[in-house]
Amino acid sequence: MNIKPTFLIFPFLVVTVVFGTIYVVAQQSIRLAANDPQAQIAGDMALLLESGAKLSDIEAQIFALRKVDVAASLSPFVGIYDEQGRPLSTSGYLDGQQVAVPGGTLASAAKTGRAEITLQPQKGVRIAAAMRPFDQSAYGQGSGWVVSGKSLAPAEERIGKVGLLVLIGWLVSVCVFGAAAAFLAWNSKKQ
Repeated sequence: MNIKPTFLIFPFLVVTVVFGTIYVVAQQSIRLAANDPQAQIAGDMALLLESGAKLSDIEAQIFALRKVDVAASLSPFVGIYDEQGRPLSTSGYLDGQQVAVPGGTLASAAKTGRAEITLQPQKGVRIAAAMRPFDQSAYGQGSGWVVSGKSLAPAEERIGKVGLLVLIGWLVSVCVFGAAAAFLAWNSKKQ
């Protein structure tokens, strides 16, 4: 019995594709789930503003919140931004300044009416952010955006652990297939 080398390589390719797919699905699931709390906070606040809550009252409540240093804290922050993305009030701060939202982000979000993105205001600071528009023109007030964000550090740590587990699974599988291939090759030479 003569075993062709391509037959021996096929299981390694299949294992690599399967474990690669497992990693990508797990990574995306964890990253997308990191948006959920912020999407709820931004959505609820936008609905509150759309239903006629006074912008000044909401801003006062935000100013009463503890300031969140987005570079050091895992706590979520929330902010109200005007249509151009300038902060009107926010509990999120970075280096003593209110967290800014890039203008291009708002332009993109305006097309869909919402956005869940990763903000990286400086190296080493990554934030899962959700943005929802609000319009108070029916109440004689302006419109803008509610933005809520939270550090991605816990999600990224979890992704690293999943990556390590997938790598270990891949290595074990490759070793098992390698041992099986070596045995088959050895056994075919004996015959």
